[in-house]
Amino acid sequence: MENEKKKTLKDVMDSLAELAESAEKVADLEKRLSKAADNAAQMAKRIASLENENEALRADRAMLRNFRGEAYAMLNGILLAIDKLKCLNASIN
Repeated sequence: MENEKKKTLKDVMDSLAELAESAEKVADLEKRLSKAADNAAQMAKRIASLENENEALRADRAMLRNFRGEAYAMLNGILLAIDKLKCLNASIN
């Protein structure tokens, strides 16, 4: 009987030790999960920031395309005016 009690007590103590070890592992996993969640949140913020930068760059690129179109139109107007002046100058001479 005494041996059975000792064996049962030893089994209980072993089970408690295993539970404590499992609890430590769970706590470690919770810490890792928390860090992973923090990293994911930081990545999400960075992605949002990059998306905003991308939109701003697209807007800048569109503005530059419009400016280029206007610059070409102005250049064509200047070249046309130069040609007209050449014609007027040639007819005067």
